[in-house]
Amino acid sequence: MNARIIRSWACAPEGHTTMHFAPGTLVTGRTDELAIVDGAATIDPIHNQASPPENKVLLFTETKRPRGRPRKDESE
Repeated sequence: MNARIIRSWACAPEGHTTMHFAPGTLVTGRTDELAIVDGAATIDPIHNQASPPENKVLLFTETKRPRGRPRKDESE
């Protein structure tokens, strides 16, 4: 998920280093969760759109034999 900071905000997502964010900054991961809970960010709808599904292309490299007995050659 992505979140956009709406006011000046600081947090320590790793627990030991404080990071400062300016308004308009796009954050991800644990930082976006903390910012949304704290009310310093909103979910960014532009960056959270679902990507279109990928189409799989199937390439068949082998062909199956026809069912039943093989036909007799008439030339024999």
